[in-house]
Parts: sequence; C-alpha cells; structure tokens
Amino acid sequence: MRLALLGYPISHSLSPEIYRDLLGSELKSYDLLEIQNKSDIPSLTELAKRFDGLSITAPYKEIYFSQVKIDSNVVEKLGFINAISFCDDGARATNTDLLAAQKILSQFRDQFSKLSLIILGNGSMAKMMVLLAEQYQIDFIRLSRDQGLDLAHEDLRKYEKPDQQMLVINTCSRSFVFQGQIHSSYIFWDLNYSFLPHQNTLPSQVSSYIDGKEMVRLQAESALKFWRETNPKLKC
Repeated sequence: MRLALLGYPISHSLSPEIYRDLLGSELKSYDLLEIQNKSDIPSLTELAKRFDGLSITAPYKEIYFSQVKIDSNVVEKLGFINAISFCDDGARATNTDLLAAQKILSQFRDQFSKLSLIILGNGSMAKMMVLLAEQYQIDFIRLSRDQGLDLAHEDLRKYEKPDQQMLVINTCSRSFVFQGQIHSSYIFWDLNYSFLPHQNTLPSQVSSYIDGKEMVRLQAESALKFWRETNPKLKC
C-alpha cells in the first residue's frame, strides 16, 4: 500500500510510525507532503499516479472537497475531508477525524450520564465537535479568540455545571498553550498529541488528561478500513 500525508507543518507527524505498525510489510511507502504554499499542492490526478490513499491535515482539509465523491451526509454537512481513496472510478473521500471522535465521545457519553463540553477553538475540528455535540444532544459551549477572549488565560471554572461531568476539548493548534484556571474535577481532552507544554502541566490540575495519540491511531484504523472498502485492489 502506497500512502501519504498532506499538510503543513507535518514533520512531527506520528502517521508514518502508526501505519508501519498497522501494516508491516504491506506498507510499501509513506510520504510526508509538507507543502507550505497552497499553489504548490499537486492535483488529484498527479496524486493518484503515486498513491493508493492520501491523508490530509491542516490547513488543507477543504482543498479537494468539491473534487471527490462523498457518501456520508454527515461529512457533506461538515464540509471538510481528511482521507482520499484513489479508485478506478475516481477519488472517494471521508473524514476519519469524525469517525474517531464519534467513537471516543460515545465512550465518554456511556461513562457519564450527565456530560457537558467546553470546546476550545474556532477551526474545522471545533466545528466538528459542535456538530457531534448537537448530534448526541450533549450540552456544550464553544470558546475562541474570535469571541474576544484571551483563551490561553481563560478561567474555565466559571463554566462548571456542578451536576455534570465537564469535558474540555482542545481543538486549537500546537501554537496554543492553555495557561488559565481549570477545576480539578474536569477532564481535558487534547486533540494534539505528545504536546509537552500541556503534558507537563495539566495532568496535575485535572482529574484526567487525554493525549491525542488515541485519536490519531483510531483515525488511521478508520482510514485503512475506508481505503480497503473503496478500492478492491487493497482488500485483504
């Protein structure tokens, strides 16, 4: 299987390691397409000649959206993709961010009968979390700098609902470091992985700190399932 990841910056990505672990000798190649300028991004036709599957991360999750076939109404509504399968009948796409987040959020919902979310950020991942909260009918509030907040120093304690488990979901990029106040009963789910500024401070401040590694692996597993299901040449 010939795979690649498109985005910028992605030199820190765990994807090559994860796919080598999942696929072993079945993985023929894994390329990091770290492209800074949007004008330099290759066409789908070019990519299809080199790869069986493509993963996409920020800031390019919307760039091919109108050029691919999407079978999921939820992904259509979401408006961005992160996995493309190059099939004989054209390029098909889905969003494995969504699939992975659905699984993790449903586990939280099963664990806590009363759950409330504090979603940090205003980008595509924040939009996705809002969509899932609405789908699962979970109470939430979204906080971002476009609301005039000093998000890095926000006091999250004032959003506490004493009868509910508070789950903070950080969807911000790795340039964001939370240094505000947080209640010790909160759970902090960081969509970033191996992010030392949070790993070194937050675990001692909250009841549980969730690193983004689990979600990255779930994304990879979902992507492999999608590529195999949509491309007969890749079926085991």
